[in-house]
Amino acid sequence: MSEMKLTDSIFGRPLGNRVSEEHVYREIIKHIETEENDTTVERSWELMWLITGLYSCSDNIKDEVINFLRARTDSNLLAKQCYMRLVKMITHGRRTYPPHIAEVQAIQTRMDLINHKVFFPDGSCQSFEVESATTARHLISVITENIGLKYPSGCGLFFKIGDKVFGAAEEYFFFDFIQHFIEVWRRSEGGDGIAINYQVFFLRKVWINVIPGEDRVADCRLHYYQELSKYLRGYHRCTEMESILLATLILRAEFGEDTEHLSEIPDMLNKLVPHEMISLKSVDEWQQVIEKALSENVTSFGDDAKIEFLKEISQRPTFGTAFFSVKTNLFGEQPETLLLAIQKDGLALINAADKTVIERYNFSEVEKWTSGEKKIMIEVKVNEERKKLEFETSLDYQIDDFLTSYISAHGSENREVSDDI
Repeated sequence: MSEMKLTDSIFGRPLGNRVSEEHVYREIIKHIETEENDTTVERSWELMWLITGLYSCSDNIKDEVINFLRARTDSNLLAKQCYMRLVKMITHGRRTYPPHIAEVQAIQTRMDLINHKVFFPDGSCQSFEVESATTARHLISVITENIGLKYPSGCGLFFKIGDKVFGAAEEYFFFDFIQHFIEVWRRSEGGDGIAINYQVFFLRKVWINVIPGEDRVADCRLHYYQELSKYLRGYHRCTEMESILLATLILRAEFGEDTEHLSEIPDMLNKLVPHEMISLKSVDEWQQVIEKALSENVTSFGDDAKIEFLKEISQRPTFGTAFFSVKTNLFGEQPETLLLAIQKDGLALINAADKTVIERYNFSEVEKWTSGEKKIMIEVKVNEERKKLEFETSLDYQIDDFLTSYISAHGSENREVSDDI
């Protein structure tokens, strides 16, 4: 049996069952106290380290376990670590999943803290220390301070596996967040028992009060790359002339004042111009108009060009919008594919082909929503009339997370205004 299957079998089943959890604690203590084999005792301490990072003891045995660990803190480093981990779980609550493989490997190599990679939209990657009690909210705070964001609110952690991206609710424990979405992915894709490769990303999630130029670090490491991706997919509508200007800014953001790359423009068009607009001109015509615009208009380079790009995009109502492909029969008997757009002030239903807005609702008009089984239902109330918006989508969990984040953010904003009055 693999290490992970063994720990899953020991800790997975008891999770949430107080009687079973007590039994596991008592069994581990029993092995430590009665076993004469040093290797078995050592393995039992490893199990104690893992369980004290999952859940605290019930009141029935809490004093017993605390006294057991306290009595050994002076002579046993693991006992001291276990005691500190238990105190944190008493304070922060309980986990919902068995230990992550990184936790198992950490105790086997006697590493109290774990370094986990976090990726950023600009392609960079940094390692951050996490532990069993680390929540998504705490890690977001650590990352925000580390990279020097001026305004910390509105960013979030996202988990990418294959072509699927999952957003983490801030109250999740970090390792529970990963375990949960691995389980979701396995249920939908199969592959139980197969090692899963994943990445954790740090992105802007809520775009309320985001003004390009106010936070250069956020603009240049997060916002530019997130909005560039949406722009190239055609989500930010623009004219042909605007697309030429934006292409020059993208080039200057990428290459600065270097002109050697200009001959490569034909090969880079899909990174410069919205994909659906490329066919409007021949490759040679695009090269000519972009080179001309570069010589006449562009005075910003590097990070300044990124901010100019954002300023141009921010003039559109789609700036900062999260787009989700959904199916619905709201407007006819046959389901049709639309874009559900979650924006800084509400929801919009958008024609997937020409990007025109069909309907729009403020967050104040959203009464409630439910999600699950690849469906989401949003109930809105407009002029005393209630309407149910029902959609089919494999991104129901992510839409739910974005709705929760935005409506929570608007609630906090409204409370701040009330406090100031």
